[in-house]
Amino acid sequence: MKRRHLLYLVAAALGMLFSVQNTGCSLIGLGVGAIVDSNQQDRRLVGTGEVFRVTPGTLLQLSMRDGSTIRGRYLGTGPASREEWEKRYAAVRATVLPEGPLPAPGDSIKVRLGRLRSLLGTFRSFGFESLELLPLGASEPVDVALGDVDQIVTGPGPTPRTLASESIVRALSDGHLPCLTAVLIETATDTARVAMDRIAMLSVPNARHAARDGFVIGLVADVMVVAVVVSQWRSDPWLGGGGCEGSTLGPMAISPHLRGLAPPRPLALRHR
Repeated sequence: MKRRHLLYLVAAALGMLFSVQNTGCSLIGLGVGAIVDSNQQDRRLVGTGEVFRVTPGTLLQLSMRDGSTIRGRYLGTGPASREEWEKRYAAVRATVLPEGPLPAPGDSIKVRLGRLRSLLGTFRSFGFESLELLPLGASEPVDVALGDVDQIVTGPGPTPRTLASESIVRALSDGHLPCLTAVLIETATDTARVAMDRIAMLSVPNARHAARDGFVIGLVADVMVVAVVVSQWRSDPWLGGGGCEGSTLGPMAISPHLRGLAPPRPLALRHR
């Protein structure tokens, strides 16, 4: 069984080598992709929300809203200092939205997720495009994505205040509303927790995969071309084949007008 598997691997490797040498699509794709990669810049600027797509260990550069820059190794995301967040939040919560004051930590609120569904609970904090809520009767808080929220109803009395979730998301994205979510980054001196509302942009490495992708796409084309040629040759050995380089299978590629004719007979030479 092992010998059979080895034979299959050898046959597959020889088939790939044959396809690359005789059609050349993979080499063309590799060359085009290499040119594309060489023209790309080493780094690119992305929005703050793209940090959730970054792999831990990546070298990041944070462009802060105050004009400063922080460079280091990305470790992930986590909570910022709650005490610091509460101070910053208390300074802006009454004036940041035109609809009225935002809830204070500990206030009872109603979160409307749609026409037929609502959550009642105690407001805890705002994260990056999310809010932390302790549901009524629950012992552990939950994070509710603001993208799933229609409105937040807050305030006592018969005329409660209704806040649109779009306004809150906009204030968080613009850095006007503090959030408890922080970027953890290891600098040359220490590990910093940087609140995401203080970050304007991220500078991340530019992924260069064009050469690899071009080679893979070209290799698939090579295999398909070879498969078609072999299939045609089995049905009619007088047919030839070509690939990305216009190659043929040698003497088998003849004029289509001669197809179906018997091969010429050798001349009979008489010796005197």
